[in-house]
Amino acid sequence: MAQTEVSNFYSRVVLIRKDTEPLDITDSVQSITISENIFQPCVTCNILFLDTTEFTTTYPVMGYESVIIEGLDTSLFFRIYSMKDYKVIEGNRAGFTLSFIAYEYILDKQKKVSQAYRDVTISDIVSDVFRNQLSGEFEILEKTVGKTSLILPNKSPLETIKWLCGRANREGGRGTFLFYGTFSNGYIFSSLENLTSLQDEIPKYTRTVSNNTEDSKRDDMSFTKFEVNERFDTLLNIDHGMYASKTLVHSLIDRDYTVSNFNYLRIFGADNNSLLGDIPLIGDGDDILNESFDSKQFLLPDDKHIYETDLNISNRKVLVSDRMSKLRQINNNTSTIRVTGNFERYSGEIIELVDSVENIEDIKDKKIRYSGRQYILGIKHVFTTNEHHTVLQLAKDGYDRG
Repeated sequence: MAQTEVSNFYSRVVLIRKDTEPLDITDSVQSITISENIFQPCVTCNILFLDTTEFTTTYPVMGYESVIIEGLDTSLFFRIYSMKDYKVIEGNRAGFTLSFIAYEYILDKQKKVSQAYRDVTISDIVSDVFRNQLSGEFEILEKTVGKTSLILPNKSPLETIKWLCGRANREGGRGTFLFYGTFSNGYIFSSLENLTSLQDEIPKYTRTVSNNTEDSKRDDMSFTKFEVNERFDTLLNIDHGMYASKTLVHSLIDRDYTVSNFNYLRIFGADNNSLLGDIPLIGDGDDILNESFDSKQFLLPDDKHIYETDLNISNRKVLVSDRMSKLRQINNNTSTIRVTGNFERYSGEIIELVDSVENIEDIKDKKIRYSGRQYILGIKHVFTTNEHHTVLQLAKDGYDRG
């Protein structure tokens, strides 16, 4: 897609409040940033203003306004939650940022869910909570396997769905379930493994080195800006059970418990744990990490005497340890690329990075670690007065052999 003027993406920005007329603030908008991430339940929006009409005096922002960005194709409804970074520049000119979030998040803060379910799937519970508590609908809702009976633990609706993600199982084996909102694809409840299977093809982005800025802008499947914002932290990985962990299942009725050990390298090799690479994130010789099972312990009650369920407790032991390890794996070796504005990309999608210039040292050094397939962890759509670009936050859960 060729670079397009920002007016082709949105035509007006309007603040809405029940007690007054809508206010068109398009001329004061300097930039709009819309953000999504697989680890945040709702999409956020930051609008940077340069106020030359003192509208904050004539139209004081109270904190319960909503915003309509006309021209953007999305079903999301944004509600303001903060005004920050207010700074008088000169005369009657002031700059500040208004922060908005999807309306479902505002509703979530006002509710708690304590409800019993009997003989239903986890995905049925998730759908019921989201629809009845937040009036939400899913664009992608993966059906889970196994029926269960449980009582929701008096958490907010979004916290409840996050809690249920840790109990969800998928057809064909373990899965890392996530719940999050996207700008283009709405709300998603799915495992990473299922999201991969939904892709007909994997988009390829080629890294190019060009002195012609206009050429790079015209190619929407290339990128020149690559940054490593690595969050690798061995100590944090140990604390969260990425390398090794121990799950204890105890029964108050039987007065007994069982122990299950998790070894990252053993799972990686036996079950093709990585979706993106064939080399693990640590070497085979790191037994000090992969066999330190006491570094993280999970405690689960054996509730077979309390609730009828066909989610076998052995599956739950695997789910807990494997899920926690996978979530840490995709928080290592993260990077970002900047591409031409593209609404087709969404968080949870897999893309492939290709290096086209082999004689550039900084590319050669990063080829094995950062080329190949990548998860999109998060997306930022940035609109300024003359362009729309997209920043993709990426991560790998394994390395390519190169």
